[in-house]
Amino acid sequence: MTCPFLTLLCPEREPLLFFPSERQFIASNESGFLFHKYGREVWNRARAIISTAKEIHVIGYSFSGIDRGPILDLLSEAHDCERLVIQSPDADDISGRIKLERVNLRDLIESAPLSF
Repeated sequence: MTCPFLTLLCPEREPLLFFPSERQFIASNESGFLFHKYGREVWNRARAIISTAKEIHVIGYSFSGIDRGPILDLLSEAHDCERLVIQSPDADDISGRIKLERVNLRDLIESAPLSF
């Protein structure tokens, strides 16, 4: 989420943060805006890191909303992953839903309920 206050202070700068709903537009369009290049580079780097990760911890993420599918797709690209730990107050529910939805991740997922 971008901060309107910071945008007002620096109107000539493009935001470096964007909403999950903007991810698909940013990843699939060439607008000439610098934040589009930045957004694509962030996702490319995340793909590169996740694809070689042996262990992934997802902390405090609810896996709901508009970015659920793309995040699960990204985690499905973790071909070397041996352990996917979901850490959240609702970790058991989240883990259960993912195990049903993404069979390829089922054996990797561990639930770690914790409160914040």
